[in-house]
Amino acid sequence: MEFTDFTELIRNEVEKRTGDGHSVQLVTVNKNNGVVLDGITVLSQDCNVSPTIYLNEFYGAYQNGTATIGMITDDVMDIYGRNKLNGNIDMNDFLNYEAIKHGIVYKLVNTEKNRALLEDIPHVPFHDLSIVFEYPVTQGNMDNASILIRNTHMEYWNIGVEELYKTAAINTPVLRKCDIKNMKDVLAEMTGMMDFGDSCSGFPMYVLSNKSRSHGAACILYPNLLSDFSKASQSDLFIIPSSIHETLILTDSDPADARQIKEMIREINETVLFPEEVLSDNLYIFEQCTDELRML
Repeated sequence: MEFTDFTELIRNEVEKRTGDGHSVQLVTVNKNNGVVLDGITVLSQDCNVSPTIYLNEFYGAYQNGTATIGMITDDVMDIYGRNKLNGNIDMNDFLNYEAIKHGIVYKLVNTEKNRALLEDIPHVPFHDLSIVFEYPVTQGNMDNASILIRNTHMEYWNIGVEELYKTAAINTPVLRKCDIKNMKDVLAEMTGMMDFGDSCSGFPMYVLSNKSRSHGAACILYPNLLSDFSKASQSDLFIIPSSIHETLILTDSDPADARQIKEMIREINETVLFPEEVLSDNLYIFEQCTDELRML
């Protein structure tokens, strides 16, 4: 069965189960790094916004025989039931910049992988990355939903990218508070083991993200964060872009290790991360003597 036939079949099955008063639609969503995913949304008379349930992985499961159409429809309905909203979202406030500006935040994306997208959205260059802007929608279960700020929004608000960046630079560290943990503590949380003994000694690595672990790589932009951390550790810092959601900080960095670390970054990006989660193949260093971040 072709993918288009599969998605239409799932749409029909979901439409049967949701019944009258619902509109079930197939949508194509352009994700980060040029990734395009196909999904399904369920709108009702009482709700004008719906989370997108992506069908690409379901199609893979159907093709390899691990899931039937009935099983996939059950899963889609379960996801919809757990994430659907109650009530409409009023978008009128979004047209008023003064009303929503205190919620605008920034995030980091890879410039080269998002060339087409960056033509339509305001952005600020940052090494091989770009700072882009969004407005989180926090209603019901939509904790990580957001509206990407586009050029058309700026034109309507009659503001420039400088004003947008200034606003987001104030908001983001407050609304998305940073969180720095020693890698040893992170491993203990993941495995339930409280003591790794000497396995993490002599390897001073830290995980930097925000409290929600969503687009936490942008924490490297927070004022004085890297500077203060460098002073506290009394060393330069290697900044490893492990994903769009977090970076790794390696203290006592040795420039001789840079090539090996860059190879590790590329390998992880190619084999471990989802394509839309990749931030960069490059390595950065924060130098204590210059108080600046640069790309190696």
